[in-house]
Amino acid sequence: MPPFAVRSLLSAFLLLAFSLEPVPATAQSFSVLHTFTDGADGALPVAGMIMDQAGNLYGTAMSGGTGGCSDNGPPGCGTIFELKQHNNSYIFNPLYSFVGRTDGAAPQARLTIGPNATYYGTTYGGCVGFGVVFNAGPLPTPLRTPLLQFHESVLDCFAGFGGGDGGNPRGPVIFDQAGNIYGTTSTGGINAEGTVFELSPAGGGTYTEKLLYSFCPPALPPCPDGQTPLDGVVFDSAGNIYGTTLGGGSNNSGVVFELSPSGAGWTERVIYSFQGPNDGENPQSGVAIDNAGNLYGNTAEGGSDGGGTIYELSPNGSNWNFNVLYNSPFGSYPVDRVTFDSSGNLYETTVNGGYGYGEVLELARSGNNWTYVDLYDFTNGIDGSYPYGSVVLDSSGNVYGTAENGGNNTCYNGHGCGVVWKITR
Repeated sequence: MPPFAVRSLLSAFLLLAFSLEPVPATAQSFSVLHTFTDGADGALPVAGMIMDQAGNLYGTAMSGGTGGCSDNGPPGCGTIFELKQHNNSYIFNPLYSFVGRTDGAAPQARLTIGPNATYYGTTYGGCVGFGVVFNAGPLPTPLRTPLLQFHESVLDCFAGFGGGDGGNPRGPVIFDQAGNIYGTTSTGGINAEGTVFELSPAGGGTYTEKLLYSFCPPALPPCPDGQTPLDGVVFDSAGNIYGTTLGGGSNNSGVVFELSPSGAGWTERVIYSFQGPNDGENPQSGVAIDNAGNLYGNTAEGGSDGGGTIYELSPNGSNWNFNVLYNSPFGSYPVDRVTFDSSGNLYETTVNGGYGYGEVLELARSGNNWTYVDLYDFTNGIDGSYPYGSVVLDSSGNVYGTAENGGNNTCYNGHGCGVVWKITR
């Protein structure tokens, strides 16, 4: 099943729990918090979610909602939603429905909470067809309705190939301490192979766009610097930016790159170029960074078993040491970023692992050793299927995520509309 396939939807909502076989030293259970219906709630949640300090969950659905959409194929341009904690359960609230050309369409990235405590994100389409960066936050209380609780404003509308600023962002945005916004586009730029951009506040809620780097400049074919960044970027403590590209590099298997401030501009350096297959190939996700400056990520393909890898890059002076931590079984296909818990354990979803419908796994850390734990295997039933997005954890170690398909509601092409799920530990 191709990544980010656009499918649309119909029907109801359900809460259900499934028992998991216990893993060593822990008992856990799987439950569905929301089943998407292709109504005002949306459908096809390909992105992971974020959690606020109160434990409420926020996310996006790629399709569905109340807005008609010509950019996204099937009806519905996508939604922003909330799962609000109430006692020991969650209440689902649709917060915003995208309408297409004016405000964006088909959000495929998790949200970011900004310095002003509102929500920032990207859409793959909409505006002039090449996506937007948006900000969304609560409407004044008297204006809210059950189906519209957020106001959304477009901060940047990508012009795509014609404008040279890039297009079709698939990753989230991040902020620096000055309030500037950073992200990537998967297409466009000088040679149409993707960009890294910055948006700087210009007053009155407006932003000025700056192109920090365009992959595969004409002087560099066949793209040794990388091409097609599908996820966002991270900062280290010195202000350097790190990310990945799907392709390019010395073997056209993708790279991990660094952008360092250099005078008034930025200098790009490839810190690792995947050779494939044993070290992994074609990373669709970006990297996560720990307090020591080590980078962790995964590849969608390659590895000794052909199903992708989880890897670590550790700084060693001006160089980096690369180490494969885990080889996914053939066909697993991990495509979103790994997540840390407070103990330094790593969590990941795979789209086709387990029974073929996706898996949630943990790499438990003990010193320099890592132990694989299978947390849940999806069945393509009411529990969902194809978890593309990364997970988020609460302070108790419970794990939350989305599955693009599955559930008990059938969408236009016979697939389920997706679910939000929880693993209680």
